[in-house]
Amino acid sequence: MMFLAIALATAAGADKPAWVAVDYRSPEEWGFYCEGSGKTEAEALQAAELECAHKICMLFGVEVDAQTQSKETLKEIAVTSTVIERCPAVRVRGRKDKKKSVSCEESDCHAFLWQTYPKSEYDAEYARLNAPAISKVLEKTIIVIEGSKTFKDPKECREDLVDYAALHGESDAASTRRVEILQKAGKSCAQLDYRDVPLQTEFIKTIWSGTGAREVNASLFLAVRLGKESSVEGSVAALRRAEEEMLRARTKTEELRRFMLDHFDILKTPFADEEGIRSASKLYGLLVQKWPASLAQEIRVCAMRRVSRADTQDREVCFSLTPLSVRAELAQTACWLQARENQHCMQELYRALTEACPDLIDQACFQKASLRVKEATSVTIGFPTTEKGL
Repeated sequence: MMFLAIALATAAGADKPAWVAVDYRSPEEWGFYCEGSGKTEAEALQAAELECAHKICMLFGVEVDAQTQSKETLKEIAVTSTVIERCPAVRVRGRKDKKKSVSCEESDCHAFLWQTYPKSEYDAEYARLNAPAISKVLEKTIIVIEGSKTFKDPKECREDLVDYAALHGESDAASTRRVEILQKAGKSCAQLDYRDVPLQTEFIKTIWSGTGAREVNASLFLAVRLGKESSVEGSVAALRRAEEEMLRARTKTEELRRFMLDHFDILKTPFADEEGIRSASKLYGLLVQKWPASLAQEIRVCAMRRVSRADTQDREVCFSLTPLSVRAELAQTACWLQARENQHCMQELYRALTEACPDLIDQACFQKASLRVKEATSVTIGFPTTEKGL
């Protein structure tokens, strides 16, 4: 973990740059000299930055909070994570990196950082943190007016966030309800006095509790979106956008399932005859055009069919679409139509599709792959066209 990297930094034996000194305080600023280690330059520098963040947190006498931060890739939300340290109650502004140095020996990297924090920013933040909390006042009065600003009662916002956190499951009904609640919370959680740190901390914890109980992929997806926000209002807005995006994706996936069932026999057995190959090629082209994002995951459907002549009644038959199977069917049907049973064409197109479309298969990456096939086999592969009504 990254916090271990800080503790082990000195043991790594890296030479300190000449500018590294001891932490200091002047009338204008604090100066911190921090170090960290890791397997890469980025990890080592992040460890040094975390040590500096820890020192600033300690200036205010607040507890340092260690959290796990996930990273999002085009293919999926990565399960790999990084431990970050922060003190969420403190709003740190104005710090500057004066000097930094990173050196590596193979996979053993060490970083040094000199960072300053202005005394004026510290004084302003200290005053804010120690201002009297007004949450109890807000609980008893509908509206609080302070100077030219008006602050609303947080009661409705709290109720909306608790309702959101209490919803479980990934059904369409639950997803629709979450979007409705977050749209409402976008209004009820605005114009509250978030100078009251306990109130803000309470609401942030409620939001995170609602994401932690979700299905793992949804939980990771939401954690990535929330990790970019620090305020209640920003978190509510980010959650609403993320929930709307997941609801749209679920709707598109269900639309794809219905399409697969409507064309079940052709998609499952595309090589029954030449007409079947032509129809399957067009269907796979339409799949790639209309549902590229949904095809990034496995989609499974089942239908009642008689599998053999010996069957006296229908039985359940299933098949799945995966990124691998879609690439394979596109390669086989397209090459068969253009060059009949040209195994070289099929192999080259499948390899080119795998390299050009590692995450999402769409028409643009198919065109790139077909150009590579033409260079290797002299076979021109056009993107499968569809007919009206298909």
